[in-house]
Amino acid sequence: MKKFIAVTGGIGCGKTTVIEQVKELGYPVFSCDKIYHQILECPDYIRDIKENFNNVVVNGRIDRSALRELVFESQEAREKVNALAHPRIMAKLFSLMRDCEGDLAFAEVPLLFEGNYQKDFDGVIVVLRNISARIKAICERDGGDEETALQKIRAQFDYESKENLRKLQTEEIRIIRNDGAKEELKYQVEKAIEFFL
Repeated sequence: MKKFIAVTGGIGCGKTTVIEQVKELGYPVFSCDKIYHQILECPDYIRDIKENFNNVVVNGRIDRSALRELVFESQEAREKVNALAHPRIMAKLFSLMRDCEGDLAFAEVPLLFEGNYQKDFDGVIVVLRNISARIKAICERDGGDEETALQKIRAQFDYESKENLRKLQTEEIRIIRNDGAKEELKYQVEKAIEFFL
């Protein structure tokens, strides 16, 4: 029976690098972010966003930067957007995973624990990285400053808190540390995959 494995971790931890390494090893991989970009073009989602948020839909299209800013600044807006987007994303994701070949299917799921979706997967790979490397990666990717990067990190599930680290110590979860060389990361990825086979 096919197993569904989620790859998650905080912003700037290197989830995409891990997913790329999984793909290089020949496994099917999917991305919630890529699915969301498709959903942004769906007429019913555009309609729902327009009904809930002023000035975010312009000329029949979602202004992504306006929506991103709104979600970043307001927890209420973030929760509302998540409630509209997440069910659509997860339905599409599981459809794709069910239809692919192989015994294992992997998905990059950034908000896995925030949405309590870990229960829907057979296993989870959590990517952790030291805070300074995360801030550097976010600044390089988004072009912002360190304070903005820190705000983005704080807006997400805190993987490093003692309480949450305890929650991650289960049989279904493998933790990977992305603090060394790419070869070391790949070795950890391979060991995690072996565990789930």
